[in-house]
Amino acid sequence: MNSFLTRILACERVVGRAIRRRVARRCAVFIALIFATSLMACSTSKTPNSNSTAVSNLKSNSNRESSAESRSSQPITLDIKEPERYSAAMTISIQGTSDVPASMATQQFGFSKLGADRRWAFTFPAPLGRVVYLEKSGLRYLVLFDRKQYVELAADSFGFQMSRDLTTAGIAERLKARAQFEQLGSEPVNGRSARKYRVTPNQNDTSVAVSGVVFIDEETGLPLDCELSATGQGGEKSRVIVEARELALNPDRSEFDVPAGMKKVSAQEAKQQIDSFASAIGYFAETLQPKQLTMKPPATANANSSKASGTSRSRKR
Repeated sequence: MNSFLTRILACERVVGRAIRRRVARRCAVFIALIFATSLMACSTSKTPNSNSTAVSNLKSNSNRESSAESRSSQPITLDIKEPERYSAAMTISIQGTSDVPASMATQQFGFSKLGADRRWAFTFPAPLGRVVYLEKSGLRYLVLFDRKQYVELAADSFGFQMSRDLTTAGIAERLKARAQFEQLGSEPVNGRSARKYRVTPNQNDTSVAVSGVVFIDEETGLPLDCELSATGQGGEKSRVIVEARELALNPDRSEFDVPAGMKKVSAQEAKQQIDSFASAIGYFAETLQPKQLTMKPPATANANSSKASGTSRSRKR
């Protein structure tokens, strides 16, 4: 009897060990399946995030490229600045080309600016000779060096504004409304680094079609060179070149005063000299006004200004 019970207990122990091993194997398999499923879930969740990031990056890049294209297709604004103080040797040349090539009427003068004060210096043939026009402290003076006289002028003495019509900044500023601009890079002009702009007609302005190139000084923002061709509604054409050379940023203060030893005379006494001065430079000032960009030079303009024959001039780059 005892032997029988002993065998039964031994069998129970063997069966128990077998059941425990089977349960342990099943538990291990179950745990492995859970772990593998977790890994697959993590891998799957990471893949969409990666793809989403790539798509987001592509969209962002596409938006930036589209924005850049949009900016580049917009008209460029001509960035013009005039220094508070500077001086330059100015040359304005105008040639009418409607019928046959004509001689180029050219006017040279020195220009200086010191804050709100401005100075233009001309040398004309006799009898006018050397003349300086001053705008100082809100007043206007014409200094006649050969006659040792000066006269105080009214604001409307000439019929045009010197500071608007006979400065490179004023001329280029008025050009903004009549043309469109495309920047072409940098180029040396008269010993200075300048931004080059192509000028094309403004489609909204049909009165005058203006084309050419403009060079803007990179340091100061001052126009150094404007080379323009204009065609009016009637087909009349002209060529205009405005240059600023020998740019300096520290003009002499004493030049903005009427020199000592000059006698003040009335506008009536100096009427002939005032009229001669206005006639000598009036053609250039009026031609450079927006509505008069295609005028033909009258004989008086050529007689009172220096001339350069032919259709081109020697230019320094």
